[in-house]
Amino acid sequence: MVKAFEVTAFEMDEGEISEPVRTQYGYHIIRLDARMEPEQLSFDEVKSRLIERERKKHEERVRKNYIAELSSLDVKMTQEALEEMVRGQFGEEYIAPRADSQKVE
Repeated sequence: MVKAFEVTAFEMDEGEISEPVRTQYGYHIIRLDARMEPEQLSFDEVKSRLIERERKKHEERVRKNYIAELSSLDVKMTQEALEEMVRGQFGEEYIAPRADSQKVE
């Protein structure tokens, strides 16, 4: 916490709303709803939180690497292949009829 914010917050009583507090990030109005006593977490609580955090970081890293890899590929695709891909993903209504392949009724 920024010092000015911390000093004000710790001087407040529960339910109190502060005057504006100026920090290098701007002005803040603090509302203290409740104080929570610090507690030591069990090994299992910490372990599960760490595993989940690392799993999310890994997923994000894999996703970014995959997108970077796809972005760097030199892909060439025919109009027909592109239309087929769009048709498969979104349906026929997303494909505009081409002038050379319009149906005659």
